[in-house]
Order: sequence, then structure tokens, then C-alpha cells
Amino acid sequence: ANENPYNWTISGNAITRLVEWKQSSFGVDWNNPAIAGDSVDYDKDGTANLIEYALGTNPTASNPSSQGTQSSTSGGKLNLTFNRVVANTDITIIVQAADDLSGTWTNIARSINGGVTTSLVAGVTVSETGTGSTRSVAVTDLYTTNDPSHPRRFIRISVGP
Repeated sequence: ANENPYNWTISGNAITRLVEWKQSSFGVDWNNPAIAGDSVDYDKDGTANLIEYALGTNPTASNPSSQGTQSSTSGGKLNLTFNRVVANTDITIIVQAADDLSGTWTNIARSINGGVTTSLVAGVTVSETGTGSTRSVAVTDLYTTNDPSHPRRFIRISVGP
């Protein structure tokens, strides 16, 4: 398996915030792809290291997956709530939705380089609350849960450079 699916690079003496976070989180193993790789779930809590970085959760202490994200319905529509770390200016967080887990995923909201999360699709609503180092982000899908054209809906977070 590719331990670096996002092709992170370090050029010259520049150290990204992600590298600093890995060094702080994993100590001497920060550069060991079997432990600190972006797609590795070191603490076996169901959340890959890169997602833990994006959500501000601890990659070495098992937390229920719901600690970083929570799904619900709001106004009859699927809603995903998560925390976004403002200082993580080296990643893009994308919220995606689909009618089938193996189907085509559509990007419906995005935060680039620590910026405010914005809607990418008309009808998708996004709100951010909070101050300081994190923001609570809520993204609401455009389809209702009883829409006959979309009888099943799924929502997820994707993180990359």
C-alpha cells in the first residue's frame, strides 16, 4: 500500500505544520510510514493519521470515531459536523456526498489551507462557529432523506494537500 497517497514533500529547510505535528505526536517514529503514515490508523480508532491531524484529535490515543465527526439530520437533510484546526494551512479538507458508497463522490464543501469552509454546490449549506484554534464546521447536504431520486445518501471527509 502507498503510505503517502498525497505525495507530501519537504523542500529545502521548509518544514510543514504536518511534519511538526508528526514529530510532536510520534516522537522518534515521526518518519516511520508504518506508524506515522498519513493513511495509517496507529491508535486503531477508525481514523487515519491525516484525518486526525485535520480534525485536531490525538493519533496515539484511541478515541471513538465520533469524537472527530458527527453525522445527523438537519431539516430532513444529512448533516456532518467536525472540528477544523485553523493553523493547519498545509491541507485541504473536502466534504463529499454520494448516493452509494461505491459510487461517484461529489465534492460539496471545502476548506483550503486553513481557510473558511465554503459550499461548492448550490443547496449545500455550511456554517462555522467558534474562535481560537478550532472551528466547528457543519455541512448540510442538498437532498432530503426522503428524496425518491436519492433514497440513500452518504457523506464523508477527504483530506489532502
